[in-house]
Amino acid sequence: MINKILVPVDGSKNSEKGLKYACWLANKVGGTITVLYVVPVPFAGESAAFPLEPLENVGQMIINNAKKILRNEKCLDADFVLRYGSDNAGHEIIKFGEENNISLIVMSAKGHSVLKHLLLGSVSDRVSKHASCPVLIVK
Repeated sequence: MINKILVPVDGSKNSEKGLKYACWLANKVGGTITVLYVVPVPFAGESAAFPLEPLENVGQMIINNAKKILRNEKCLDADFVLRYGSDNAGHEIIKFGEENNISLIVMSAKGHSVLKHLLLGSVSDRVSKHASCPVLIVK
């Protein structure tokens, strides 16, 4: 049963499509949505003196935009989370899903050239291969 839907967002038009699809699905099945933005922390450790405020501000703007989209789509049962991650965002998405018993992850696909995809992979590929719950990738 789909009752807790996780929607990672990155501020792109593609992630907005994923958010709208998740809202439609949540309304159909009576599920709740958690919108997740992973704040990219460039350095980890005690010696890191990198100011996080600008990165947090970007994340908050993306979350605020997601709130507007969900209001417009009449999707009112949602939570919004900023999470910090120095690793690949995919790792943080997977971890969040496991920690919160998410029943479905809905995310957008991002186009890569074949060479770039082979060298770098993608967040959606990592999540779809390693998540402990089903993953729906919206194009």
